[in-house]
Amino acid sequence: CDVPTLLDSVETAVEKGDEWKGQLAELRVHLSLLRTLPASECRPIFPSLMSSAEAAATADRIELRQPATHALARVAAAMAEPHPDDVDELGVEEAARVAAAAVPAQLLSALGTTLLDRALDVRQSAVHAVKTLARLRPSLFNGNGVNLPSQIIANLATACQDKRNTLLQNAAQRSMMHVVAACGWGTPDKVPRGAALPTEASIYCADFLRRSAKRIAAMDSEAEDSDTEAA
Repeated sequence: CDVPTLLDSVETAVEKGDEWKGQLAELRVHLSLLRTLPASECRPIFPSLMSSAEAAATADRIELRQPATHALARVAAAMAEPHPDDVDELGVEEAARVAAAAVPAQLLSALGTTLLDRALDVRQSAVHAVKTLARLRPSLFNGNGVNLPSQIIANLATACQDKRNTLLQNAAQRSMMHVVAACGWGTPDKVPRGAALPTEASIYCADFLRRSAKRIAAMDSEAEDSDTEAA
């Protein structure tokens, strides 16, 4: 698959329509590529994929911001996939650490920001996107030589405590269950404090592990919350 040529064709086609609809069509193609192709084939167009997702995440239209949450997560996951040559040379764990460290902080920050979007539907999608990212690339969360995505964790903790919408709160708590597992926080004492994580988020995560994590893990379904609704 000649990915750059395909994207050029898409960009040419969408330029003929409404601007936001063109952005949406392009975003859908990007998501499809990220879900179906290995990261090695997408690597040459990572800058384009990242730029498109970040622009959509701050767009005025909900129709763009909602799928942008999934695009941000999928781009981050693809960028954090270790190169096969690095795996051969460094081993699986070290190659994963190196790949995760190379993911731009601004990409994870953009995803974290969507968790506080003014629109409920966008926040819901963002919660699901974070869950997908934690499943696909726990190396981005485990802090093994990589800065924790503290904005994602802190904003997810806020969503977990938001009682205005029960469905969103429950989804956020299920996502948090996957995040704390990816971080390697098996017990409350493992949750960092200080510079690594804001105090309120640290306190919430420790209490979550103490009171809720096991119960939620028993009820969680890995089949739900797919990002295919964005396509």
